[in-house]
Amino acid sequence: MPDTTQDAVSLRLTRTIKAPPQKVFDAWVDPAQRMQWWRANEDMTCDLCTFDAKVGGAYRINMKSPDGEHEYITVGEILEYDPPHRLVTTWTWEVDCRQPGDTSPPTVGTIVTLDFKPVEGGTELTLTHTGFADAPQRDDHHKGWTGCLNTLQQWLDGGELRP
Repeated sequence: MPDTTQDAVSLRLTRTIKAPPQKVFDAWVDPAQRMQWWRANEDMTCDLCTFDAKVGGAYRINMKSPDGEHEYITVGEILEYDPPHRLVTTWTWEVDCRQPGDTSPPTVGTIVTLDFKPVEGGTELTLTHTGFADAPQRDDHHKGWTGCLNTLQQWLDGGELRP
């Protein structure tokens, strides 16, 4: 069972993935690979990913809803780049993707830390996302990150994801 720890302004998810750390790390930083699995659920798609893999480099990723009417674009800067051990980035939604009636502030300037630890049978991946304005914002991201980790694991296991 995945470890989940959260407080009002941060979130931590830990998964063991049946792949070596370098393979899991590459899936995050290689745009062609990330586009294959990056989605909050299986119905979404990723049609754009850029990732300048170096400290100070920028990234931009676009997820789309199944009907193509909603885009979820996130942008940021790479703060730490230590393959295949650690990746730290800023995280900002380029397009405000809050639900109608949501009064929480948009997510800007939060920090995502990914730690890749070799363990028997694969990689222990720990995702820590900090700097949320409130618990509802954290909870929305918990759902999205859980979906992305599920599709990452499915993709690395050789499972088919819809294009």
